[in-house]
Amino acid sequence: VVERGRNNLLTDLLFASEQVDNTAHDVVFFAGRDGDAEGDAAWRAALAAVTPDDVRRVAARWLVDPTVVVLAEDAPTTLPVRTAHAERQVRVMRASPEDAGLDRSAIASLYLAWSGGVQAEDPSTAGVTDAWALAVTTGAGSLGSVALAAELDRHGASLRAVAGRSSVGLQLTAPVGGMDAAIDVLADVVRAPRFEASEWERLQDEQLLDLDTLDDRPDEVLHRRLWSLAWKGHPWAVQRSRTQIRGLRTEAFEAFHGRWITRGGLVVGVAGPVHDRVPAWLDRLLVGLPDDPPSFTPPELGPQPEGHFTSSGGSEQAIVVAATRTPSLHHAHTAALRVAVGLLGAQSGPLFLDLRERRSLAYSVFARMAEAPTAGLLTVGLATDPARKGVARRALLDAMARVADEGPTDAELARTKAMVLGQLAAAHQSAAGRAVGLALAGLYGVEPGTDAVRREIAAVDRQAVKDALGALAPLFTVTVAPG
Repeated sequence: VVERGRNNLLTDLLFASEQVDNTAHDVVFFAGRDGDAEGDAAWRAALAAVTPDDVRRVAARWLVDPTVVVLAEDAPTTLPVRTAHAERQVRVMRASPEDAGLDRSAIASLYLAWSGGVQAEDPSTAGVTDAWALAVTTGAGSLGSVALAAELDRHGASLRAVAGRSSVGLQLTAPVGGMDAAIDVLADVVRAPRFEASEWERLQDEQLLDLDTLDDRPDEVLHRRLWSLAWKGHPWAVQRSRTQIRGLRTEAFEAFHGRWITRGGLVVGVAGPVHDRVPAWLDRLLVGLPDDPPSFTPPELGPQPEGHFTSSGGSEQAIVVAATRTPSLHHAHTAALRVAVGLLGAQSGPLFLDLRERRSLAYSVFARMAEAPTAGLLTVGLATDPARKGVARRALLDAMARVADEGPTDAELARTKAMVLGQLAAAHQSAAGRAVGLALAGLYGVEPGTDAVRREIAAVDRQAVKDALGALAPLFTVTVAPG
């Protein structure tokens, strides 16, 4: 147990050291605390030297059962708590948000969603969707970038633009008491964005710097390679480049905004106790916008790649993934694939237990699925020692084949379904998360809320997982490694 915990800590430090911002943080931290800019080496050595006796000694001193103090809203003065030793009463200090000068009113969120997104780009407009999302909130109406940010801050509001693969959106989130005033800022962004050249030049510089440091982020190198392979010939395959970023002008953002931000085709998601105010808000938001959405047909998908591909990135670890396209969001296999992704990426799942715990081939194991109305992408992967990347790739493919052939055990299925439903609930805790879910459900034509998803997940059985994995196209693999 001690060895596993120590190895996990050292591995996390190793992963963090691949990124220059983490290295810079370590230099400043150890120089400031110990006067030694290279103190991280001593810290790693100290971790490596920890023994079980050290852990027992520290546990005996610090893992005691002191008086527990809980700060909670509207709680009783004591709470019964069962500890390892006995049931006891825990003293509770009642805390109210007003005591800290905070607004206790509920949070509300409004998400405006339109079809289109990156899939609507062509060679002449490549990159404009992402660039629009960066630029559209940097000034609107009479407000420049600083004044716009200050006005949002005054009402405790946040405003973001979203450039999705299949849609674009604008989201305003604020305490209920501040929403009426903050809506005016959103209305300016919807109806009169400024798209100032000076702001875009600043954003260009930030994006170019981000590209310059790409090799420090092997996860990003992997993502770019995966999507360029999986969607070759499709707008989703196009990746940011210096030429693309430098070639974009604010006139392109104005044309994009005028084409896609329309009254017709808009779907609005609302969360929080503000539903009676929405009609008045929409009157302020949408006046003067075009009535009709642009006509658009999603482009055809070409063939999926086959074989193994490599890219260079990072300095300490290799990342190996197996990937394949998934069917439309509306496909009958979607719920089973969501369960399969949870199973393949879980720390109690068969891949983690085999590849990391039993065979020590992986530092970490992960699984993800990007969903879309037309098609998605499943990626399952691991991080490993660069010297073992070939062995790890073959082991990953073998392990996935076993899961597809055998399916989950009853216990694995029950655990995974509980985890998937827990993640769903967590994603919908915030008003912002609920508003996004409602808007995209309406835009993509699926049942809004979580009830339908819960029913679908509950109905997934072992055979459904096997059928869903078995119906996928053959996997292709990508390795990102130093050098």
